[in-house]
Amino acid sequence: MKKIISLGLMLLATTLVAQMDDQYKLKLGGYIVGSQNTEVRLDNIKSVNGVGAVVNLQELFNMQEQQQVLRFDGRYRINEHHAIEAAWYSINSSGSNQADNNFSIGDRDILAGARIASHIDTNIFKINYVYSFYHTDEVELGIGAGLHAMQIDFGLEGSATVNGDPVNLGDGGGTLKTLAPLPVVSFRFEYKVLDDFFVNYATDLFFISIDGVSGSLSDSVLTAEYYFSEHYGVGAGFNTTRMNLTLPGDNADLGLSHDVMGALVYFTLKY
Repeated sequence: MKKIISLGLMLLATTLVAQMDDQYKLKLGGYIVGSQNTEVRLDNIKSVNGVGAVVNLQELFNMQEQQQVLRFDGRYRINEHHAIEAAWYSINSSGSNQADNNFSIGDRDILAGARIASHIDTNIFKINYVYSFYHTDEVELGIGAGLHAMQIDFGLEGSATVNGDPVNLGDGGGTLKTLAPLPVVSFRFEYKVLDDFFVNYATDLFFISIDGVSGSLSDSVLTAEYYFSEHYGVGAGFNTTRMNLTLPGDNADLGLSHDVMGALVYFTLKY
């Protein structure tokens, strides 16, 4: 009897270890941004039609659209059905241009001919709780909820005629700063093609329209991972993020559109 109990405990322990062999998972590598498009719109709610001009930051200031940045992703699996995920990366762009036409940013009317340098720094933080409602040796399906926080700092520097007066636009301090912590719902899919080869798909979605605040977000990642040892591997994939947000103000509503697409290449560790 004791031998049977001991054997049962050993089998149970072996099963638990097998189920939790990926309790911790870390991914560190590069996000190769292929394109990014950022548009700012200010709608004057006191004007007749209320529609403001759209400013495309990449086009107006000749900002680089392609770059390589560091990216971190991590997951802590609480048990077979519950996990916490987190991610961080930062995309910083800058450029300069001589304005061919008059344009407005916020309450500043800037005349043509101004030589202006600009920057836009974007920090993205993500954290999600995921519940795996279907989990076998080959397939895992999960749903969850969390936050997709996007911190944006947009600044100008240079000399220009603003609202009819020659001014120095300053040292690049934020003309526009905003933090958008967006609650998202999530879907996760993982398929084990081979013992050492996996395909993963993840998407986060957000939509809101309340008290003048409206917006939407979709963030999707498709990756393939190959493990050359029990704990170490490499991965590659594609990430696309699309965000539209309108925030109310006293005299105007701020509209922000931000689209980013790029490839992922990274090392991964699980244990």
